Parts: sequence; structure tokens; C-alpha cells
Amino acid sequence: MKIGIAGDNLIIRLDPGDDILASLEAACQEHRITNAEITGLGSAESPTLAHYRRDTKKFTERRFDGIFEIVSLVGNVALIDGQSKAHCHVTVADAQMTVYGGHLVKGVCSATVELIVRPLPSAYTKQLDEEVGLKVWQLGDKPA
Repeated sequence: MKIGIAGDNLIIRLDPGDDILASLEAACQEHRITNAEITGLGSAESPTLAHYRRDTKKFTERRFDGIFEIVSLVGNVALIDGQSKAHCHVTVADAQMTVYGGHLVKGVCSATVELIVRPLPSAYTKQLDEEVGLKVWQLGDKPA
């Protein structure tokens, strides 16, 4: 992983074999980023995506074997249990240009992944919302 700085923003280039989420979280920890917006593109090898159903409060995961273009990656960073955690959704395309999308559960960089992390001047947390079944922003709280 290589990191560049542009103002307050991080420009990140992942190398083949780098874990996308772990790399993002490590960069945020290193640069003390607690909340941020994430965008990116690149390629991933055998990504695992998920779809959440509120009625069952369960994720359905699917691993896609092979090399996929990351057409779009969007996400955010929030504090969970005191740690900066990335929550990303991706759209990926296979060699036939069939597109799949969902919550990024796991992804390893294939050729490269290019990410922009735009820090926000806040330290909001995410906590489990029993009704929804997900960890969500605690926006009624005053940020730390």
C-alpha cells in the first residue's frame, strides 16, 4: 500500500494481494481518521459481497471467483468499539462485463485499487440498532 496526502485527503494505491478493507482501516488508524467518505476503483480477486434483508436481519454472502473490475467503490469510516472501521459497497464486473453489487465483505487487490479517503471533522460512532439489525450512525450524540 502506498499513501499520498492531498490537503486533508488520503490518496491510497493498493498493491496486488493487499486486503482492501484491512488496508483502508490501517491507513485511517495511522492517520487518526475517525469519520470519512471513501471512493475508489480498481480490480479485485475473488471478492465476497453481501446483501442485507431487514425482515430477516441477515446478510446473504456470495463469493465471486476470478478477477473483477471494481467499477465503483463507495463507503464511509466510523468508530466502532473505538476503532476506525470501513463500510464499503462495491459494483464489480466480470470479463463478460456482467455487473454485481453489494456490501464488500472481503476483497483482495488484483492489479491495483485506487482509493480517495476524505476525512470529516467529526468522531461519530456506529452502534447496533436492534430494530434495524445493523450498526448505524449515532447522530443524536454529540461527536467526540
